Amino acid sequence: MAGDATLLVRSLRAALSDKRWDDAGTALSHLKLAAPFDPEVRGLELRWLNDTRRTQEAVELANVLVRDHPSSAGIQFQAGRAAYAAREYESARSRFEQSERLHPSRWSRLWLGKALTQLGRFGEAEPLLLEAIEAGLDAELDLAWLQERKGDVSVALATVERWVARHPGAEVGERTRERLKARVIDPKVIVDEIEQLEALGEALPEHLLPRYFESLLETAQSPRARERLRTMKLSERAAIQIGWICRNHEAADLAFEAFMRGFKSAQNNAKFLMTIESLARKLNRVADLISTYAEHAPMNPRLYGRKKALERSVSRG
Repeated sequence: MAGDATLLVRSLRAALSDKRWDDAGTALSHLKLAAPFDPEVRGLELRWLNDTRRTQEAVELANVLVRDHPSSAGIQFQAGRAAYAAREYESARSRFEQSERLHPSRWSRLWLGKALTQLGRFGEAEPLLLEAIEAGLDAELDLAWLQERKGDVSVALATVERWVARHPGAEVGERTRERLKARVIDPKVIVDEIEQLEALGEALPEHLLPRYFESLLETAQSPRARERLRTMKLSERAAIQIGWICRNHEAADLAFEAFMRGFKSAQNNAKFLMTIESLARKLNRVADLISTYAEHAPMNPRLYGRKKALERSVSRG
């Protein structure tokens, strides 16, 4: 790599480390002109796409780079991050494991722990997250998520409390703490608190809405949950979270409606698409899902194939 390009690489790495995304993008543009095929440059481009949450672009570039540079630990790691962001957790796991084989790193082990948590492989994930915490990495919220997934909500809350004590005022910690506190409160209390806030015209805390719907289902208020889902203002993210809760409580019709409300934000998640298609078949709502696929396919061409598959299943009866 020429001297000017080497200086640009240093500049790009510094900008990425300092989270100066615009400066990093400028340096990257110059680098791609100076050394367009250099694997280090392509790897840094992938890191920039990951850091700036350009998930679809990152996934597409990752697939190319893993094919062309399979022995690069850095590329395997960044490809794993792209897959993780796209919720392709099995692919993420494979890439983090390959990165760790090529060049052992506390970062690859941390992210492997995160991917294994999402796959429900808690026994393998927990030692990796604990190791990351011991190494000084910020992994306590990841550990709390694992503990919550295992059903140890009180333990998860204690873990989050420790994190919040060291990061006072951090919004993500405060939201997580409030959500976990809601998990250990009687469901009837949650329902009453949310509906009292609404009656007073107060803004509803979005991070508690999934627990509100879960509480309605736990207290045999499915009709109320159905009515609230129809009338309540929800973000796409909250709608998807509520959809998973409804599915886990075997409220298929509510899950489908919630998933349809949040479809745009989850349309690149393979597990989500398989689940909503299964629900559509179960509820005889395939035609509605085909229409939704047709609406979003111009911006997400991969939906064309799924739309055609659904149409074939309908024609076969």
